[in-house]
Amino acid sequence: MSAPPELCGIFSDALAEVLAVSTGAQYHPVSVRPGETLCAVAGMMTLAGQKHGLLLIHASEAAMREVYTLMTGADDVTDADITDTACEIVNMTAGSAKLRLGGSDYAFSLTTPLVIKGDGMSLFAKQRVSVFDAALECAGSLIHIKLVY
Repeated sequence: MSAPPELCGIFSDALAEVLAVSTGAQYHPVSVRPGETLCAVAGMMTLAGQKHGLLLIHASEAAMREVYTLMTGADDVTDADITDTACEIVNMTAGSAKLRLGGSDYAFSLTTPLVIKGDGMSLFAKQRVSVFDAALECAGSLIHIKLVY
């Protein structure tokens, strides 16, 4: 079973749009190896609908710090700011994708965004589950998106 390419594109485009609007910077797609280890900060949301899924947006702490600085103009960034940024990015991306998918078989409800932090994290999924990996880059900072259906 695999998530259709247009579904993957919708979430990737939603993330690019959220980052452009909230930071003023242009993030561009780059190649990523499927199944790479997760970065140190990951915002995630369960996608509850007829077809359940998981949206995971992850980045290094430095990349999330950069996003926060671009969003707010603040240079003094705390751990709490980084966590809030990860939650906000996944929430806005899911919200944008939800609008684009309304009325389709992949329509979903938003759930509470969560953040996990740590080095060397991995995501393991059952067989018959599709995992889509992509990444966006801006000035050397990578923001990864993982979609599981």
